[in-house]
Amino acid sequence: MKKIVVVALLSAFVAAPVVAAGNEGQLYAGIKLSEGLGIFGGYTIDERFSAEAEYTELGSSGYYTSSAIAVSGVYTLPVKPKFSLVGKLGIARATSDYSSPATSYTSTNTALSFSIAVQYAINPKVLAQGGIQSYTLASGAGDGDSLYIAGVYKF
Repeated sequence: MKKIVVVALLSAFVAAPVVAAGNEGQLYAGIKLSEGLGIFGGYTIDERFSAEAEYTELGSSGYYTSSAIAVSGVYTLPVKPKFSLVGKLGIARATSDYSSPATSYTSTNTALSFSIAVQYAINPKVLAQGGIQSYTLASGAGDGDSLYIAGVYKF
């Protein structure tokens, strides 16, 4: 599953110049650092609305290791020329792998995910974000909330 997500995102980024040439919107990609590492990409529909897909390794908690794949709608509210508030609401499929010396199993949960962040435009193509993301994980795997920082590049 992880390989499929990576191939899909890379394919979208390779095709980005062709797609972006005929549209008013813009494609973007980013890397997110929290308890784990994440990648995301999206399409800016207009100045305020975007659609985004992401894959995130959520880190470990005890015997659990969790990850999530999500699709979200994104709303950006400019507050100053270079600062914006960013809100995301979407659906995520979180996978938690449990592995102890006695047993191991995998559980999944599909539920709403949300995020709120502050965004700073370093230049017109490079953005920095910091925020909190929330996923619903399987019972016992932790709360799925994490602080993150991210770098975003607009194509």
